[in-house]
Amino acid sequence: MPISMSLEYLLLYFPLVISVSLVVGGTRHERADLVLVQAQRTFVWITTFMLVSYAVLQFASWMV
Repeated sequence: MPISMSLEYLLLYFPLVISVSLVVGGTRHERADLVLVQAQRTFVWITTFMLVSYAVLQFASWMV
């Protein structure tokens, strides 16, 4: 049984991750350019982690 997610939940993901990334960048740096670079890195890290977690869960659901 494949794991599915509605589009509404996926659309809520982006503002949440963007705001978290900006807060993390803002707490590490004060200059705007460094904040945006850190926010981009954090966004990529969180998104990669979530995609890998989804892939593992999807794979595990196929094994059952």
